[in-house]
Amino acid sequence: MAADVTNPDATPLPATEVVSEPLPIETPMPTRPARPHRVRFIIVYTLLASALGAAIAGIVVFAGRAISPAPAWSSWKPSGGGLGAAKQIAARVASGYHLPNGNQLVDVIAKAPSVSPTSGETAPLHYVAIQGKKGAGSVPFPVSSSNSVMYQLCGLGTSCSITSGAPTVARGTPR
Repeated sequence: MAADVTNPDATPLPATEVVSEPLPIETPMPTRPARPHRVRFIIVYTLLASALGAAIAGIVVFAGRAISPAPAWSSWKPSGGGLGAAKQIAARVASGYHLPNGNQLVDVIAKAPSVSPTSGETAPLHYVAIQGKKGAGSVPFPVSSSNSVMYQLCGLGTSCSITSGAPTVARGTPR
């Protein structure tokens, strides 16, 4: 055995080729993974997209209505704001209450919410109770003296009495 390696008469072994890259192995084409829920997801996403579209359309419709407001119920508006505007409203309302002969029936007074007992002093109102339908209990609502106005109809007689005419429903209805 050692002689074969050192023997010059020995036949040389055939040379083998050295391959730097491995030979390609034929592999089957990759198959697509199964997607059993694909159709369900497409349906759900379609429904969500249509719901989003309907919501956007609803917002556009309602915003369009808010941009073009309804016609004004009155062409008259008080000038300024605050108590000055409240007094202008009171004067306009008072001009609607007249006797058949044309004389003014009541005066309308704009003031902060308060009550005046018979002693002549005024006490501020902090709550107003509003009776429910058909006498079903009353519900108290808070009233702020700083940003609320109360209108008091006061006859032109003593202690706000109406001095002339008989009390009728027509007399209490403004024209």
